[in-house]
Amino acid sequence: MPTGIYKRTAKHKKKISDALKGKMPKYIPNRKGTKCPKELYPDYGMRNKKHSEETKKKMGISHKGRVLSKEWKEKISKSLKNRVGKPVSEEAKKIISKKIKLFYKNCDDDFKKERSKKISEALKGRKKPPRSEEHRRKISEAHKGKTAWNKGEHLSEEKLKEMRDKVYSNPERNKKISETLRGVPRPSRQGIMPKNLQYPGRYRNGYYNINGKRVYFRSKWEANYALYLDFLIKQKQIKKWTYEKDVFIFEKIKFGTRSYRPDFKIYNNDESIEYHEVKGYMDAKSKTKIKRMAKYYPNIKLIIVDKPIYKDIKKKLGKMLKFY
Repeated sequence: MPTGIYKRTAKHKKKISDALKGKMPKYIPNRKGTKCPKELYPDYGMRNKKHSEETKKKMGISHKGRVLSKEWKEKISKSLKNRVGKPVSEEAKKIISKKIKLFYKNCDDDFKKERSKKISEALKGRKKPPRSEEHRRKISEAHKGKTAWNKGEHLSEEKLKEMRDKVYSNPERNKKISETLRGVPRPSRQGIMPKNLQYPGRYRNGYYNINGKRVYFRSKWEANYALYLDFLIKQKQIKKWTYEKDVFIFEKIKFGTRSYRPDFKIYNNDESIEYHEVKGYMDAKSKTKIKRMAKYYPNIKLIIVDKPIYKDIKKKLGKMLKFY
């Protein structure tokens, strides 16, 4: 055998290339820079193979109690970032869900409380994104035909009392309510109402200052008519008035308009009572109410304050009474 450095000649190189033509090159995994493409090496390592149940058990026993270091965890998270995994099948989802349910069923209450506490702390300050229409549809389809988890269960009186005390004795909540209901006047001198009581339209419902009293009315016309009634009290033409005091039920009516609540109840000086309804516009529902009132309660005196009557009062006394 020759010793020292041996250089291959061109003739030798040609012989080697001719001999290796059509043959698969050998894959050396330890050599740097080498790659193992799936197309060329489909059966390399564990490709297209699965571990046996016995091997899985052995691996599970060997990995039991092993704690990964912080550096190792960071490496794993970096390697898995932006990696798109295989889609999980419906069958696999069901198996995972069953396993999770079984795990939580066998857990202690202390563990559950601790875990829920950790989750709430982690989610603190996060804003939930609004659910899309598709997401809502999926949720509704998933819950179709299912019974509610609390169906048939009733809270005890002690629990209800505890919940009420928690809500109503909250000073922050009470402060917020008082601030929203405080009658800060607008340029139009309309009172501020909570959002859940506001209705769109030209009627300007809200709280109005009626000679020092803060009263809620459904329209500006009603508030102005209340000022006019106060003027009548000062003139000793009526005793007093109340707003939406009584409700009249039409018992024989089964569908549609079954009740009517007049705007003002007037107490006259001769102890008689009458009702005033302020109506700038008479729609079909209002007409039905008044017709049924006349039919089922003929002895009750009802006066309709329509547009011409209201405009006449406003023209004569509006400036003096400081109408809104």
